[in-house]
Amino acid sequence: MTVPYLDISTKDAKIGLKSYTPPMKITQESANMNIKGNAVENISISRTASQLFIDQTEAFADAGLKSPLRKATEHAQQTTSKIYEYMAKKMRDGDAMMKIENGSNVIPRLAVEHGKIFDFDFKYTQVPKGTEKVKFSYIPSDLNIYHSPNRFDIQVKTNKPKYQVADWKTGVYLKQKESISFSVVGQHVNRGM
Repeated sequence: MTVPYLDISTKDAKIGLKSYTPPMKITQESANMNIKGNAVENISISRTASQLFIDQTEAFADAGLKSPLRKATEHAQQTTSKIYEYMAKKMRDGDAMMKIENGSNVIPRLAVEHGKIFDFDFKYTQVPKGTEKVKFSYIPSDLNIYHSPNRFDIQVKTNKPKYQVADWKTGVYLKQKESISFSVVGQHVNRGM
């Protein structure tokens, strides 16, 4: 035999949450910059001229081009030495003539020596006779560079960032109502027994 019973079903209440989260905004203006200074830099350059000295005095002297004072000095030296040579020659000739009684052939020998025609020697020479005759002296130029750097006055003013934050909101609502229901199970009774 089936006994009826009472079936009770319930549903719990459910709540829902709905939130609103707007985005945060951050803005910042560019920094303000002020630069003061002279854009032109000062550069000064000074240079001394280079100097080249060439002394060709000895090279010209080999070619016979001499100053009057040098010619006079050299001529006086040559004349003095020739005078001494002539005096020495005459003294030798005189000494030889004093010994004529010894039977030496002094007179014919002196006649041959004094009767010579001058010999001319032609030689090939190079003028100047060497490269060392020309003297070089060189003083290089001196270069000075002066640079005065410019100073810049830089002023920077920063701007702080600005924040915009809206309120976040959360709403509560009833998603499902609570309920209870009753039902009888097994109402039909089998009476055929």
